Parts: sequence; C-alpha cells; structure tokens
Amino acid sequence: MKERILGKKEIAMMLLELEEACGKGESAWNRVWSEYSERKARLEFPLGEIMNPKISGYAWTWTMKSILKTKAITEKDKFKAQGLEGKVSVEVPLLSALLAWRELPEYRRQIIEIESKYLT
Repeated sequence: MKERILGKKEIAMMLLELEEACGKGESAWNRVWSEYSERKARLEFPLGEIMNPKISGYAWTWTMKSILKTKAITEKDKFKAQGLEGKVSVEVPLLSALLAWRELPEYRRQIIEIESKYLT
C-alpha cells in the first residue's frame, strides 16, 4: 500500500473538476463522482477542529461508523498545530475527504491518498 500527501494545487484541481462537472450534466458528474468515490484517502486534521461546526455532519457520520481515529501529530504532518492536541485521522473515499477538507481552515488539514492493489 502506497501513501502520499496531496498538494494544495492538486487538491484545488480536483475540487475544480468536481465543480465544473456539476454544471456539465448528469453524465459528467457521474464520471467524476465515480472516479473520486472509488479512490481511498485519509483526511487528517488537528483534534480541535472536530468541534468545527462546518464539519459537524461529517464528524457525526464518522463517529457513527466508528472510523474516526485519533493519533499523535508528527513532523511529517503538513498542518499547523500544537503537538499536544493530537490529530484526527479518518479513512474515507477521496470524494468525502475533498468535501470535508474544503470546510477546514487552511494549514489545519491534509489529505493522504491511499493506493492499494487490493481495494476493500
């Protein structure tokens, strides 16, 4: 399993593709939705952001599905936070990660794409 942190420009291009597909009709949206729904990702952000009202629906869903995990912040993390607060890590389809990422403050969010030969 390979993992890589997505850059801001790459994420911006993905979000733009999603927005443009919305205006191009059902077949364009279905293609983009399918592509991003089939790819796996891990969204990470500082633990304090779990109280952010903009992601409360996501947080509730992740909690109900028991997929929300907490971890220590490491030097590899690309967001600004105190190491004391820890981080939230949740594995979701890339589409969900992109939509939630959009609602989090800049420098307090990252998406790690998970590439695997064996999709679950």
